[in-house]
This record gives sequence, structure tokens and C-alpha cells, in this order.
Amino acid sequence: MKFFFSIITSVFLFLGITPIALAANGPALNADRASTEYTASALQNALKILNLLREQILQLLKKTSQDSKDTEKHHAEMMVFHI
Repeated sequence: MKFFFSIITSVFLFLGITPIALAANGPALNADRASTEYTASALQNALKILNLLREQILQLLKKTSQDSKDTEKHHAEMMVFHI
């Protein structure tokens, strides 16, 4: 029974690997596939937009940080006048 199982498993393994070994290489493999240039350009545009958004967020955080420092300084000055 173990021998029969090993033979069946080997046959299925061989039948599963054979199409991979016989597959065409290069452009013939994806002859019906459309060009990926449009997708690549869309990804590049998306990366540019994400970089711009990141820069804007960093500028906003920097400004917010500066505003909070100014606010803290103002509150500290006000505390001096109340004493």
C-alpha cells in the first residue's frame, strides 16, 4: 500500500511539474498580455503624489510644532506677568 501511494504521488508530482518545464520563455510566455507601460507610469505618478503629500504633511507638522512652541512661549510670558 505504501508503494502504491508513493507511485501515485510521484505521478501527480510529475504531471504537476511538467507544464512548468515545458512553458515558453520570454515574450512568448505572455503573448496575450497587454503592455505594462501604462501601469508603470500610473505607479510613478502615484509615488509622486504620495511624496508631495508627505512633504505637505511634514511642513504642516513643522508649522504646528512652531505654533505650539510660540503658544507655550506666550503662555510662559503671561504667567510671568501674573506673578
